[in-house]
Amino acid sequence: MEYLYSQAITKMQAAKTDTEYRAAKIAFEPIKDFKDSAQRIEECEQNALEYLYTTAEKSFKNAQTEDEYYQVKKIYENLKGYKDSNEKVSMCEKNIQYIQTQKQKALEKQERKARIIATVVFAALVLGIVTTLAVTNYFIPESKYNKAIQLTDEQKYDEAITIFTELGDYKDSADKINEINYNEAVKLADEQKYDEATTVFTELGDYKDAADKINEIKYNKAVKLVDEQRYDEAITIFTKLGDYKDAADKINEINYNEAVKLVNEQQYDEAVTIFTELGDYKDSKEKVSAYMTLMIEKSSLVEKYISVGEYNTVGLKADGTVVAVRNSSKVSGWKDIVAVATGGNHFIGDHTIGLQKDGTVVAVGDNDNGQCDVSGWKDIVAVAAGGSHTVGLKADGTVVAVGNNYYGQCNVSRWKDIVAVAAGGSHTVGLKADGTVVAVGGNGYGQCDISDWKDIVAVSTGDFHTVGLQKDGTVVAAGYNNYGQCDVSDWKGIVAVAAGGWHTVGLKADGTVVAAGYNNYGQCDVSGWKDIVAVAAGGDHTVGLKADGTVVAVGQCNVSRWEDIVAVAAGEYNTVGLKADGTVVAVGGNDYGQCDVSDWKLKVEK
Repeated sequence: MEYLYSQAITKMQAAKTDTEYRAAKIAFEPIKDFKDSAQRIEECEQNALEYLYTTAEKSFKNAQTEDEYYQVKKIYENLKGYKDSNEKVSMCEKNIQYIQTQKQKALEKQERKARIIATVVFAALVLGIVTTLAVTNYFIPESKYNKAIQLTDEQKYDEAITIFTELGDYKDSADKINEINYNEAVKLADEQKYDEATTVFTELGDYKDAADKINEIKYNKAVKLVDEQRYDEAITIFTKLGDYKDAADKINEINYNEAVKLVNEQQYDEAVTIFTELGDYKDSKEKVSAYMTLMIEKSSLVEKYISVGEYNTVGLKADGTVVAVRNSSKVSGWKDIVAVATGGNHFIGDHTIGLQKDGTVVAVGDNDNGQCDVSGWKDIVAVAAGGSHTVGLKADGTVVAVGNNYYGQCNVSRWKDIVAVAAGGSHTVGLKADGTVVAVGGNGYGQCDISDWKDIVAVSTGDFHTVGLQKDGTVVAAGYNNYGQCDVSDWKGIVAVAAGGWHTVGLKADGTVVAAGYNNYGQCDVSGWKDIVAVAAGGDHTVGLKADGTVVAVGQCNVSRWEDIVAVAAGEYNTVGLKADGTVVAVGGNDYGQCDVSDWKLKVEK
């Protein structure tokens, strides 16, 4: 607005003729409510009238012929009552009448003196009238028209427009005015004065390709805004342009580059959201897959350092030793540990597994089914603990398992190309390098019916159901579904999943959370959560870690005062949080001391 106002002031100050003042007036009209524009409009109109009046006065004083008075009369009539213009119109008419009367008297006198040559006189009179009409109706307008053409060639556009305007509908005067304005608008567009050019083209209406020029100007303006990194403004213009040129592709390009920038700033969740919306544009789908995998890896780090069972809690310290409640004396001698896992359920005892940095494994706790017989294992890179069995992933992609094998949950000797393992209550799941999944064990509810899964990047197991996260952010689930815990087919943009006792939780790339399944304790009431970076699912509760280090939870837990948290884990009845300084906090069931962690100091991933 300020720019348009400044341009209008400049035009007004430079104006000398009525046409120039009216051009300044037109410049003020689109911003008539800005500053003193309304007053400036009146001043421009007043100055235009004054210029015309002064011009008329000079012409009136010098007028001698009927035609000259007639031309002056037309100017006064255009003034429409300004000052004494109406009286001057009357005076012009009287002078014209006087001249006509004198002419008539001269003719009558001549007729009286030369009746004998009446025919000759009559012919001469007719010729005189024809000549006068020709001068008035052709020669004068034609002279003005040619003058205006000359002024146009000299680029004196305002003067030319004034004459063409006065000529009215003589020849193509109106088209000449449009042509001048059109060329002026093109010049303004070339000078990147887009708003002024748009105003002129808009006034031209359907003249030539004025409408197309407006779209071209808007497009070029949006491109300039992109160069200036004013992306939101550019997108607004490109959106309004619809299918003009490649406006839609320009929007995608802006969003794509913004997503790449977010990736460079390690804001992967926001970047994934944009790449997902871009669909098939460039390599957006590949970007989604790559960065979701990265976020999934980040979100799963907690499982290596803190593990919560039904009645026990285990933590990995920075020096490679392990602390635990319930089995604390049995793990006190462990060292060089790089990951921990806990197993067990409310039907049987619990056990604890430790992966050492040399690839061997140690275990303590309930061993009625041989779930702790892991002393011969080597080259292990990951461990998982089920209800009463233990699983180990070897560096070569094969898998070993010990413990209760009543349902065949330890029949993993033929597995290969495995990159991750998970253990449920009585079943075992392996994620293969090609994104497919294998499963063995209890299948009374179909929790092992996952052979057709593909593009899986992470798995999570509950007691009786299995959840898989696909690389495109969608989720699949199989198993016990009486509470709807497997109804996840419409989930999108997921970067992490967690299977609870009877419910399933998904963390979305935008930091929101979805949940399905048993909700008697409100464990699925997560729709209002935002800025979440990690989730955990317990027996009857759900926990979310926020980006600011605070924690939210629904179900049976109270974590509202926690802060500086970097990881969370959920057991059957308790919740544990790992703080940035390596200390640990816990709430919930403590029948077996599973929350007695106040003196712990664990390893924290930097």
